[in-house]
Amino acid sequence: MTHYFIKNGKTENGPFTKEQLKAKVLSEETPVWFAGLDDWTSAGEVYALREIFLEKKSKPKSLKKIMTQIFEMLLRNSGNKKNYQLLISREAKQQNGQSSL
Repeated sequence: MTHYFIKNGKTENGPFTKEQLKAKVLSEETPVWFAGLDDWTSAGEVYALREIFLEKKSKPKSLKKIMTQIFEMLLRNSGNKKNYQLLISREAKQQNGQSSL
């Protein structure tokens, strides 16, 4: 099994399995190293990691993201900031399991 190290700025983290990397905030430009590489390379250049980025691109948007986009569109069209803030507040409370009443 391959173990990967990632670099965030000057900090090196790892080792991680490919499954563990899927849960990390990883971009195609994130520097990655594993045994067999001479030097750090971008994660998008590592063939074994490409599926991580394909999965992220093909995942459907979350309901929260969709609702935020709808609220932003309503705000642009109505110009009523107070109603928008109320809707966002209600949505946040519902996401946290609180009553919106």
